Amino acid sequence: MISPFQLMAPGAADEDPNLMALRNGHTLQRCRVPNPRFDLVNEFGWNDFERMVVADCGYEEVPELRRDVRGQEVRTWVADVGPAGLVGLLFRGVAAEHGITLPEPRTQGDLVLAALDDFHDDGALAALPSAPLGHDVRHAADCVRTFVRRTMLTALHDQPHLADLLEQRYLEPVATHDQVMRATFLSRATYFRRLRTARELVAAAADRVGAPL
Repeated sequence: MISPFQLMAPGAADEDPNLMALRNGHTLQRCRVPNPRFDLVNEFGWNDFERMVVADCGYEEVPELRRDVRGQEVRTWVADVGPAGLVGLLFRGVAAEHGITLPEPRTQGDLVLAALDDFHDDGALAALPSAPLGHDVRHAADCVRTFVRRTMLTALHDQPHLADLLEQRYLEPVATHDQVMRATFLSRATYFRRLRTARELVAAAADRVGAPL
């Protein structure tokens, strides 16, 4: 068993490598890192090992942005950290330190469609990679719902009939395909064709926007 003193003591990680994984996991849980898909890091006096670490995480230096600041060379590294965003990158790093292999992250389009399918299930929404860390389940789920609504507005602002179809089918509680078909007076073929089109447009919009939180 590891005591709080061991966890926080300077140099403790040199004695037990598991402490670094625990520290990283604890930090990730509490820091509430914003979750951009594209991340930028400025280098101040790094050594080769530090450059190797960021390169292993997928960062690439932009040579054109090298400059001197008060006699100190500054370099800039940029990364497309993938559809799960920066939090996803950090989470996968922490998981790897614990010996856990995670599947490849889904795209934001996949995630927003999953959120539509489980729109009224707080637990399912809070468990998605696009949900914010460090919050209770209800708040995290509401953040995902807000992202879904914003993405729908972005994707379907000029096609209100498709937006209304998604609203009735997914955002209204306990709605079924048959109920929405009857309410909209659409044939089965037309209904599912429009629903598929609406879902594809929303997924494409989510992929363009990137990770939300």
